[in-house]
Amino acid sequence: MPEMLSGAGNKGLAAIGLDVGGTKVLGTAVAWTAEVICTEKTTLPPSQPIIEVMANLASGLASRAFRNLHLPPSPVPCVGLGIPGTLDRDGNLTFSANLKGMVGVDIRSRLRESLSTKALSGLPALFSSDVPIVVENDANCALIAEALVGAARGRKDVILLTLGTGIGGAMMLGGKLLHGAHGYAGEFGHMVVMPDGFQCKCGRKGCFEHYVSGTANRRVSHEDMAKWMALGLANLILAFDPEIIVVGGGFGAGMGEKLLGPVRKLLPGLLREYSETQVPRLVAANLGEDAGAVGAAINAIQHIAPQWDY
Repeated sequence: MPEMLSGAGNKGLAAIGLDVGGTKVLGTAVAWTAEVICTEKTTLPPSQPIIEVMANLASGLASRAFRNLHLPPSPVPCVGLGIPGTLDRDGNLTFSANLKGMVGVDIRSRLRESLSTKALSGLPALFSSDVPIVVENDANCALIAEALVGAARGRKDVILLTLGTGIGGAMMLGGKLLHGAHGYAGEFGHMVVMPDGFQCKCGRKGCFEHYVSGTANRRVSHEDMAKWMALGLANLILAFDPEIIVVGGGFGAGMGEKLLGPVRKLLPGLLREYSETQVPRLVAANLGEDAGAVGAAINAIQHIAPQWDY
């Protein structure tokens, strides 16, 4: 997505979005026009607390954004966080395979405190002590971005798969994200597609992500992977009837049409209830690795300005 290098008024800084992973944090500054002002990525040093890394990245992005926009620094309206794992309805992390140390931590209060500390250290006061911080699952954030400004723009019924080491997922029906009763909606990677198949760290055998992912790439041929992916997608299509399926993630982006092309050919044969024109489109995500951070920022903007129209 192109960067906004100048502007004022409604092109001013609207939010900082952070996509927190197991080994890195990717951040983006987003304007009120929903355009990206600047992005930055940093690794998670083993010795540095995650909250401190997040605060440093957010502060640096905000400063850079105001410079790029040729505007004087002012308090950032809001911050959005995309976190891998399960969140309760209050945005608290209840389970995460990659961020176990953050489970049960009041992430928002800790981050506000860290951002305020930086202001006291002589940096411009870019974040107020009560800056709104909105937390959402990282795959949900990616879907928000792809549905609003990416590959699924204008679509209301969307499934997103992120293919990385494993599989992340998110769903939008009628334009609304599905969270489920306990926040587990979208855990597509742990659907069992092969009883008594490969052992998964979740305790089950035959989970979908062991047949379609970076992990699967070490043990499954690309031809067989396409078959497994088509089977898994057919099950999801029959359950949720989406208009479009978006595939992203590092492994998904690397495979691209090498994987998606064969899957498209296989899907109609697994969806006999669907006419040729009804089979959902299968497309690659077009925001790349920025999707989670962009979606986190947009999600925060939507929370503080429900009637926002970019």
